Parts: sequence; C-alpha cells; structure tokens
Amino acid sequence: MVRTFLPQSISPSEAAKITHKVRLLLASFPEVRYVVDQEGMPDDGSDVNGWDTTEYSVGLIPRDRWTTAHNREALCDAMARKLKAIPGVDTQFSQYIEDNVDEASPA
Repeated sequence: MVRTFLPQSISPSEAAKITHKVRLLLASFPEVRYVVDQEGMPDDGSDVNGWDTTEYSVGLIPRDRWTTAHNREALCDAMARKLKAIPGVDTQFSQYIEDNVDEASPA
C-alpha cells in the first residue's frame, strides 16, 4: 500500500490530477501488475481522510521476477525517488495488515 499526502488546501480536481500522475508513475515499474486508488475518505467512512490523502493498492508480480529491486524496502525506495518528481507529494509505504493494525491501535 502506498499513501500520498498533499497540501490540505488542495481542491478535489487538483488532487485527482496528482492522483493520476502518481498512479502512472507507480504503474511504470515492471514489478507492478495493477494500481487502484482511493482519494479521500472511503465510502464506509472508516477513515477521516480529506482530498489531500490518497491510498493506492499496488499489486506486484512474484518477487523472483522483479528487476528494479530484490526486496520490498529497495522497491519502496525506488518508487519514493520517482514520486519525488511530483512537487508537494509526501509518500508513505505500508502493508495492508500493518496499516489496519496501526489504524485500529490506540495512540
């Protein structure tokens, strides 16, 4: 899972443009099978995210076929470097289970 954070004052239309750019950059990696995004709050209201936050589900091919990197950390680093080309975008990489546990745990 990849999460991007934009300036809180961003409009929905500008956030959608940046989301599209991020999706294309992530999909450009040969390890990526698909990219699906969720801008802002999900339909079930389980997160309080605004237009400034987008979560991306990034499906990967089997690791033995990776060419950009040979482990998760190196692939995340390569993706983060590529995403820095988009001004104002901060990124966070996680895994679904890790993310769900972090969100469910009290601070």
